[in-house]
Amino acid sequence: MTLPPIHEVLLGRATINASRDDRHPLDSLLARWRSGEPWRSHLTAGFASLIVHPDLDLAAAAIHFFCERPDADDGGGLLAARNYRLGELEGRRSPWYPDDGDLRDLLFVAIGHRVAKDTKYLEAARQELLVPGRGRAIVPLMFARDRSWFDSHAAEILGANPGAASAPLGFIAMSARWSESQGELHIVALTRALVGARYAFPPAFIDALAKEYPGSLPAFLRALNALDVDLRPLLPALRDRFGAESLRDALLTLPDELKRLAYLAAV
Repeated sequence: MTLPPIHEVLLGRATINASRDDRHPLDSLLARWRSGEPWRSHLTAGFASLIVHPDLDLAAAAIHFFCERPDADDGGGLLAARNYRLGELEGRRSPWYPDDGDLRDLLFVAIGHRVAKDTKYLEAARQELLVPGRGRAIVPLMFARDRSWFDSHAAEILGANPGAASAPLGFIAMSARWSESQGELHIVALTRALVGARYAFPPAFIDALAKEYPGSLPAFLRALNALDVDLRPLLPALRDRFGAESLRDALLTLPDELKRLAYLAAV
């Protein structure tokens, strides 16, 4: 069985069976994965050869493939693209799926799926998280897969990507692996790490906290207090979000009178 070269299909110079729902040749190629071998090996090798292709439309198709197929071996091409062509990918939308973010984001999603494969992928993803204005696309992925490192660098990560503040909280809330009580513990632990790192707590984070934390504001403050977290860095943002009266009522539930008085004076 002779299979057509992947780039020839993408360029429209060769055809394969397509579904009525396929919008373009890449849709048809991605669907071929379900056919098993020899298609899987053919797709993997063909797309791996296109990651650093001079034609960015072909490279974009390859990046999409490796986002879709985390189990496929990219042959090191994703890291090569990261090392040598980030400037070309940044701000460039995919012609195949233009709503999926720019190609730099997509590249790092594909890299993020492989952080357990090799430390080079892990280090590349970690570095991207710390680049101001970048890394937002992989915040949920890295929060899930590199949790200890994420927690210890949470203030830097969310400081570099303020718009991503809700992502780890949303991940916690939506994860089917954790019960509600475990979710509460993880949100409290993340907040504790951020307080310790002097995180500024932008409104986006507090809004996400209000949305995703399964318990009440008094319960949240008591949980942090039980871990000996100094609540003062959080109080201005909480006051702005919940109102001074609600925050005072929540603080009055804290068991330690001296801390209660200090916190109330700061509201």
